[in-house]
Amino acid sequence: MFDGTSLIISQPVGRRGNDPVEMKRKQCNCRNSRCLKLYCECFASGQYCFGCNCQGCHNNPENDEKRKRAIESTLERNPSAFRPKINHNAAETDLGRHTKGCHCKKSGCLKKYCECFQAGIMCTAACKCSECKNIAGNEERAALTLGGRVPTPNAKKPRRAEPLAASVSGAETCAMAHAAAYAPGTASKTVLSSIAESPVQRARAAISQRITPEFASEVCTQMLQGSALSATAGGNGTARQASEQEQGLSPRQESEVLDALQRALNQVLSHATAQAKRPRQPHANVR
Repeated sequence: MFDGTSLIISQPVGRRGNDPVEMKRKQCNCRNSRCLKLYCECFASGQYCFGCNCQGCHNNPENDEKRKRAIESTLERNPSAFRPKINHNAAETDLGRHTKGCHCKKSGCLKKYCECFQAGIMCTAACKCSECKNIAGNEERAALTLGGRVPTPNAKKPRRAEPLAASVSGAETCAMAHAAAYAPGTASKTVLSSIAESPVQRARAAISQRITPEFASEVCTQMLQGSALSATAGGNGTARQASEQEQGLSPRQESEVLDALQRALNQVLSHATAQAKRPRQPHANVR
């Protein structure tokens, strides 16, 4: 069970030599919270303030009793308050994920304001960002990666670099589907097109293009014609008509309807097969 109080209270004071985690942590600028609220980054990360620009600070060894009470009060309201926002689960994937998701509006999730980008991970469906570019296959993110400007995720295993045309993992698929909902114009088409890589998926896409409202109308017309033939096959006698309707179509009429449906289906399948066999064309760069 997560014992937030013991974990937070046992944090050491100040910096620990050349520890990179300690060296790169932010310094708070709190004014009114006394550094005992989750607004304070030092308090939220379970560390004492050290070298910060805060005023009236109680997040220090001198006010340890007040700090303990603030921690206990916070955990009563939210037991997960001090859990890390970025969850690196090596059992699932070598990519981390943001437990709550980011809420970026104007940065495109390519600035360090974005907690996902700052942690070196991609945005997922849990994020509520707008016009997200922190996704697999995005050209701006790829340029930042080549320039070494994308932070490295703090995972247990090093992340393996893969080409943009490689198979898409489940997490990246969710991220691309999320991004496509916000990406305007042709950018959304570029994001979604990278998902359909296999011949089976291209065949399904081709079938979906061929099964149009006009095609469905034609099939329904054939079925209605068959039904009309069945209704008129028995003549005018009521008893004979009811008997014929119970029997359904005659063999000749049934064969005609099935032939018409088979021809329409063969047209769709032949078109889909041809589309699946065609080599995949590289997508034009979105400018």
